[in-house]
Amino acid sequence: MQETELHVKKRRKRYLTLLTVMLMMAGCGAGLAGSSSQALAKGKQRDFNSVVAKNSKNFTKGEKLADASWTGRKYVHSFDARNGEMIPGKDFDGYLKFPNLKKASSRPKGFSYYLFGGTKSNWSVDTAKSGTVLYKYSDKDKGHIGIYYKNAAYYYDKDMKKPKLVSLRLTMTNWTDPSWTWGATNGSLHYFRFHPHKIGFNARGDGVVVFHVDIIGVKNKKIPLSFWDLDYGQHIRVPKLIEAYHRTPTKVVYEGGHWFGGAPGKSMGIQGTVHSDDPKGMFAVKVNSNNLDFSYGRNSHEYEGTKFEKDKQRSYPVKPGATIGKISDIKKKVKLGGFGNWIALNSNKNMLWHPSKRLVGKYAGLKEKGTKVGSDWVKNLKVPKPQGSFYYNIRNVVYWEPAGDLENYGFADNDFDPGLDVGRVRVYKQSSDGGKMVDKTSFFNISKGKHSVKVLAKPGALKKGAFYSGIYNVVIKVTPNSKFNYNRKQGEKFVGIVHNKAQYVVQPTPNKPGKLTWTGLTNQVNVTVTGGEKPKPEHLPDSPGKGAK
Repeated sequence: MQETELHVKKRRKRYLTLLTVMLMMAGCGAGLAGSSSQALAKGKQRDFNSVVAKNSKNFTKGEKLADASWTGRKYVHSFDARNGEMIPGKDFDGYLKFPNLKKASSRPKGFSYYLFGGTKSNWSVDTAKSGTVLYKYSDKDKGHIGIYYKNAAYYYDKDMKKPKLVSLRLTMTNWTDPSWTWGATNGSLHYFRFHPHKIGFNARGDGVVVFHVDIIGVKNKKIPLSFWDLDYGQHIRVPKLIEAYHRTPTKVVYEGGHWFGGAPGKSMGIQGTVHSDDPKGMFAVKVNSNNLDFSYGRNSHEYEGTKFEKDKQRSYPVKPGATIGKISDIKKKVKLGGFGNWIALNSNKNMLWHPSKRLVGKYAGLKEKGTKVGSDWVKNLKVPKPQGSFYYNIRNVVYWEPAGDLENYGFADNDFDPGLDVGRVRVYKQSSDGGKMVDKTSFFNISKGKHSVKVLAKPGALKKGAFYSGIYNVVIKVTPNSKFNYNRKQGEKFVGIVHNKAQYVVQPTPNKPGKLTWTGLTNQVNVTVTGGEKPKPEHLPDSPGKGAK
C-alpha cells in the first residue's frame, strides 16, 4: 500500500501518541486503551522490558512491541513455542487449502463465482483495475451484499483422506462510511472492491467492514485460517476465535478484545507492510467452520483497533440478496484504480500444521510396485528361496504445502547386511489415499555405496507444487549374495534373518537456510530368507549401521 508524503508527516506528528498507546496496550491484559490507563494507575502493567529483553537484538522496535503484546495472554500462542507442530485430530479437525484461482490451470474443477445483493446501480467495473468489481455502499444492503466462490478450496480432514471441494460465501454484514483517504474526493470514498479470483477485498479509507463467512461443505469443524497482508494501521477482529497463533518475531500486535493489528516499521512512523509470504506477518486463528465472522478496521494508522464503536462491529442478519452475476454482467464503468487496504483469507503458508515426522515407516515386499501396506508391504517378510531378490520400501506422507515449503527431504539407509547386494533404487509417489505408484525418481538425487543408499530431493523439485501432497515410496531392490549367512535352522531347512532401519530428514524452510539435519530412525524391518540344508560355516552378523552424513 502506498501513501503520500503529507500522510507520512501527519503520522509522524502522532508518534508520541502512538508510542504511548502501544505501551499501554502491552501492559494491559484486556488490551483496551481505556482500561490500560486504569491498569497503569493501579501499578498492574506487565513487565514489558523483560519481555523485550528476551527478544533478538535484530528485532525492530515494532517487532519487539508486537512480540511483547502476545505474552501472558489467554487463547493466543507463539507457534514456535509449540515446536512448530500442530497435530491433526488433536489441535484441529481439518484445514483448507486455497489454490491459485487467478491461474486457470490450478483452479479446482467446477470453480465459478457470482456477486449478489443490492441493485446493478450499486455495482460497477473499475476500468483502471482490471479483473475486479466495485460495490458502492448503501446501508439498506447490510447483510445482503457479497460474493460466492463455488468450488474454490479443498478441505482435508485429520486423516488426510481425499480432499473435498468446498465453496465459500463472503457476506458484508456491516460497515462504517469512510471519512478520509489520501488522493480521493469525497464521492470516491464509498466504494468497496471485490476480487473474483482472490478470496480477499479492498476497503477504501478508514472505518470498519464486517464479514460473515460461510464455508459450504464443512460443517462444525475446528479449522485454522489466516488473514494476509495486515499492514500497520490495519486491524482484524475475530470475535468467536478459539485460539490464535503467530510466529516469533512477529509483525502482528495482539490488541486485546480479539483485535489484531499490523506493527509499525523500523522508524515507528513509516508503514511496515506485511506481505503474504512474510512469516513475521503471519498469524492464524482457529475457528469453528459454522461460526466465522470477522471485522476489518482501518484507523488512521494508530493502535485504536479496540476503540471502534461496538455498534459498528455487530453483524446484521445474513440474508444474501439477488444474484448480480459476474463481471461480464456489470455494464456500469468507473475509473478509480488501486486504493490499498487489501486483506485476504488464505492458508497458513508459514505454519507446519502437521507433525514434522510425517508418518515415516519402513517395510519390505516381494514386488517393486506393491501399493498396499499389510499385504504388499510388511514389517516381517519371508523370502521363499535362496538368493531370492526382495525390496525395501521407506514410505512417507507429504502433506499439502505451498511450493518451497521444505528445505530438505530424503532418506538414508546405511544399515544393509554385507550379505545383501544393493540393486536399483526407484522413488514412487501415490495419492494421499494410496493407489497407483507413479515413478518420481527424477525429483531426487540418489547415491549408492556398497552397503548404503542416500536419497535426497532436488532443490528444484522442492519448489514445485507437484512435489507435495502424496505418499512417497523409496523402493530399494536387494539380493542375497554368496556371503549371506543362512545361520538359523527352521525345521529341515536353514534360513537367514536380517534387520534393517533407515534414517530420514524432513526440514521445513527456515528464515535462513540451515545445514542438513537427519531427523531420526524408522522402525525396524525383519526379513527371513529361506536357505539350503547346510548353513554357512562362518557367521556374518547384521551390520549395525553408522548413520547418515
